[in-house]
Amino acid sequence: MVSSPVARLPFKIGELLILGFVFFNAILCALLGAGMPITGTTVAATQGALFLAFFFLVMLRGKLRPVDLIVLLTLVISAGYALAIGKVGSVRVMFDVLVVPVALLFGLRIQVNIWLVIKIAFFANLAFAVVEWFFPSLFLDFLPVGRYYFETRSWVAEGAPDFDLSGFYIGAERAGGGYFTAGHRLASLMLDPLTLGYLMVMVASAAHVLCTSKVQRILYYVGALMLIVLSDSRVALLLVLLIPVLNMRLMLRLPLLYAFSAFWLCSFVLWYTLGPLLGEFNYRLSLTFNAVADNSIDSLFGLSEFVGKANDSGYVYFLNVLGLPVSLLAVWYLDGFRRLANRSSSAGGVVVFAFFLAFTMFFGGAALSAKVAIVWGVLVGSLASSGLYSFPIAHDAR
Repeated sequence: MVSSPVARLPFKIGELLILGFVFFNAILCALLGAGMPITGTTVAATQGALFLAFFFLVMLRGKLRPVDLIVLLTLVISAGYALAIGKVGSVRVMFDVLVVPVALLFGLRIQVNIWLVIKIAFFANLAFAVVEWFFPSLFLDFLPVGRYYFETRSWVAEGAPDFDLSGFYIGAERAGGGYFTAGHRLASLMLDPLTLGYLMVMVASAAHVLCTSKVQRILYYVGALMLIVLSDSRVALLLVLLIPVLNMRLMLRLPLLYAFSAFWLCSFVLWYTLGPLLGEFNYRLSLTFNAVADNSIDSLFGLSEFVGKANDSGYVYFLNVLGLPVSLLAVWYLDGFRRLANRSSSAGGVVVFAFFLAFTMFFGGAALSAKVAIVWGVLVGSLASSGLYSFPIAHDAR
């Protein structure tokens, strides 16, 4: 192993930055409840400032490898080309394509106690979930979620004129009752149920890899599973149940390009043969597979617009922005982190993250929201750093 240490930021700056990404929406929501004017511009500026701090720390202190620079430059050029020819209309695309690679490099090159961050995120969400479930009025007094989304998300203000400003997130109540709850879906400090579910998948995966105590591993897994059930997130529930399978030796040794190819092929066969029996999953699969069938080769390779419902399929969005060759390059790059983590027998977290992305991309780009993608990326980078350097990642041995 390489003995050269990674950069250690003073005063826990790294941990605070990651927690800032996890909780900045909740903090802004609380400030709105306290009377401070918060707008969509405020949210964008806050997220932009946090990401720029992340990016510049990686650039200044990360000691990047040539492959890191090549991949980052390729992603920037691809996103810039998509902007230049009008395939996308917002510079936010730069954040979308860089958020995971930058987080990976942050975890790989800057030493942080990512398990401490994950535990703080878990227990904070657990505490506020209890308040939300048993004392919803008190929760909304402190975090006016409905008004926050109305003030900061144009699609809520313009597309849902009858939205209850005094209530929860627009998707927090499932009409006719939820799959696992009576109707209300917990969101806690993530403010929306889907993000809470996705975050808990990461908590369960991290505990599986980092907890040396079997009792603690089970407790974190059960706690994360409970919050996923109460958030009524079916995708997150399926993923968290698959964590033990994805940590099998075969999965840890299988290159991600092979694993992804098998996953995509199986998904296509299921959609083609059993489509109507899959319910909503059939619709989600069809958004991607029909778009691939309907677009030309030059669109698939990123030379022209890849037409499809990019808001509802992450695959359509990234095929439009990056094209297939650059997307496969990104998968190959992520596989490099799996290989590094395998040196220290901690590749399970990388494989779970990879399949988390592969599966949730059928359901849109919510998996790449800052609140989730940053923590996932830093976790994977930290697992890889334990194989690249001589020091171990911080484990919970108690």
